[in-house]
Amino acid sequence: MSAWGKTWAWAGLVGLVGCSAGTGDGNGEAQLLTDFVHAYVDDYLEPATATWRTEADALATAVTACEGLSPAGYELEAQADIDAAYRRAFTAYKRLTIARFGPFDEQPYRIAVKADSWPVDPARIELAIDAAPDAAGMQDLGADQRGYPGLGWVLYEHLRDPTMDQGAYDAGCAYAQAAAADVAFLAGQWRKGFFDDDPAYVTGLTDPGQIMDLDDDIAVLTHLLQNILDAAQLVREENVEAPIGEAPSGALALDKLEARAAGLSLASVDATVDAARQVLLTSDRMETGVDALWETRNSDASANIESVFADIDATRANLDGTLEQALENDLDDVNLYVEALRGLATLVRADIMGGLGLTVSFTDSDAD
Repeated sequence: MSAWGKTWAWAGLVGLVGCSAGTGDGNGEAQLLTDFVHAYVDDYLEPATATWRTEADALATAVTACEGLSPAGYELEAQADIDAAYRRAFTAYKRLTIARFGPFDEQPYRIAVKADSWPVDPARIELAIDAAPDAAGMQDLGADQRGYPGLGWVLYEHLRDPTMDQGAYDAGCAYAQAAAADVAFLAGQWRKGFFDDDPAYVTGLTDPGQIMDLDDDIAVLTHLLQNILDAAQLVREENVEAPIGEAPSGALALDKLEARAAGLSLASVDATVDAARQVLLTSDRMETGVDALWETRNSDASANIESVFADIDATRANLDGTLEQALENDLDDVNLYVEALRGLATLVRADIMGGLGLTVSFTDSDAD
């Protein structure tokens, strides 16, 4: 089991544990599962980790451009480049949110809590700005003042008032630099937790002596769509079966989502969906995808997965601009997009997991 606190137990895939019964080539499936795990680490997790760290470092560098400017000068001289760097770093992080296991949300790292904490508390962030923390001091602040949502609030709200006094601007700029450096630190911690610790977390996934302990990998696949939907919050906990336009709190919930993602909520879903597509389909980006496993039970596996993503692509293409703009102008199209994402949920939870005979249970052993 995982050494990180939260553990996932699974059963199924005939032949892997020697105690299941059913149809399918157990030996072939065992090898394919091994191949998938290696591809998952080598083709998806490691390059995505490297990209996030690179973009997080680039964001930390870009934010330094706010220094020495006036509030009005920020918009003219630095805002566009900083916004672009934030977008690249934020979406690089969102490509990793299907990897919700190990260091992502378990002790001692708990990257998700620190990198993507919500809700943001502007009043507390203002107090933190006044306290002028450095990069190390950021790590002692509450989670709702760290990470992308808090940094996004400073960049997209606080620093965008050209009428603020110079002292308030300078303090906000200093805080943004510390917050961006903190996000870069978290990206480094992600790399450390998965790849650089001794033993590295991924060793338990790819070492031949431990390859049978695949709880975390199956958890990633089982909850793939839930992570996608969590990232965008397009499906709300309340009244989840109703279209967004019919739920009184729907527009409000989605407006809050825009604030959380600094207007990049659709871009964040795009990044997460692309990561899901990569791990599910064998391609030049993924030597062995989940479709290879499913095809041992269903010869139409790849075609079924491709069809679901085609629906997502078609409905997404109808949404222009930000989610806020789409909600105002294209509510029906937003609902169609949500339905397409739910189609991916059905595919993963019912078709793929059901087709492979997987049963998943969750044990929370770190008491959080």
